[in-house]
Amino acid sequence: MRVSTFNGISGATKPEASAIRLITSCAALPSRVRGVIDARPVVTAGAQLAAHHLASTTEHKPAAAAVEPWWSTAGVPAIFLEYEEADNLVLPPHSRAVSSSRVGAEVLHYAWLQVEGQRCSVWLLRSDAKGASQHELRRLRIHLLRLHAERECLRLVLQAISESRIAIDVNVEQADRVQEYLDDAMPIVSRSLRGGVEQSQILEVARDAVGIAIPGQAASFNSMRRQLAEKVTRYIRRSEISAPVITNVYGDQMNTHIQLGTVTIGGDFNLVTAHNIQSSFNKAAGAEIAPPLKEALKKLTVEVASLAKQLPTDVAERTSKDLEVLTSEAVSKNPRKDWCELSAKGLLDAAKTVTKLTVPVTTAVKAVLAFLA
Repeated sequence: MRVSTFNGISGATKPEASAIRLITSCAALPSRVRGVIDARPVVTAGAQLAAHHLASTTEHKPAAAAVEPWWSTAGVPAIFLEYEEADNLVLPPHSRAVSSSRVGAEVLHYAWLQVEGQRCSVWLLRSDAKGASQHELRRLRIHLLRLHAERECLRLVLQAISESRIAIDVNVEQADRVQEYLDDAMPIVSRSLRGGVEQSQILEVARDAVGIAIPGQAASFNSMRRQLAEKVTRYIRRSEISAPVITNVYGDQMNTHIQLGTVTIGGDFNLVTAHNIQSSFNKAAGAEIAPPLKEALKKLTVEVASLAKQLPTDVAERTSKDLEVLTSEAVSKNPRKDWCELSAKGLLDAAKTVTKLTVPVTTAVKAVLAFLA
């Protein structure tokens, strides 16, 4: 979905416009897929469109092979909002900026939004940035949408393999075709430069972490060629160590969810607290440390996130900072004992103010300190 703003009032007098309101208004536009009676918000029509696409492109003769519904599957929607400085647009609260020198545009942001109950990947591009080339901006716009489609396709294929819907070790021809696709697709969504666009930071900020394969199913990829299986495993692991911050929109109300692995913590987190929690989880999940310590740190992050949403804003910020300091020290080669103890004390003191979380947080803190003793 592409949304463009328009400027009907001079920049000097035009009031601030909310990107959230603009996006949600467009996403809620009613749509109706052929053969379906009821209209629904366009952003949630993916499953119906996928079913219609499958029905429209499949042979229906009596002798035709049986059709599986998952052959045509909807991915996560992408929304691209293009605006100008004069639109005076207020960006979503947890938007992440992408370095201009690396993508060829001066102002580019990324955010995860939950709109009409549907998670959406959102890019926001200011198209009148000083020195920006319209040709380069157009190329960037096409690149971002194409990259989203390719990543979603790859994710859905890997899910189908992990759930044994696509068998890669039974039919040799099918296995070869699937592995050919994966061999071609993996570099597209991983390489730092593509089509003249430096996409390292684009890939970093947009990493989805919506779950490609669940624990215990890695064996699904063992029958692949060894090098390809290793590439797939690395790609999945990179997706699993990301903790996206998702802004949930309910009419005029908003709250924030942080996806920490398989756990989602919802609350009224401000920017600083959400960033510290997100950073702590990513550091722990991506660190080259012993698996038990890694799991202890991830568990601590989940408990502190649950605690932070119960605390006053200033205390939540301070507590999340203590978490980040403890995590940084824990994953370092030479953790500083006094820093670990000081940040741990801050977490324990904060936990005492929320009775129902005192024991879980205390247990999680002690579990981490036990590895650092």
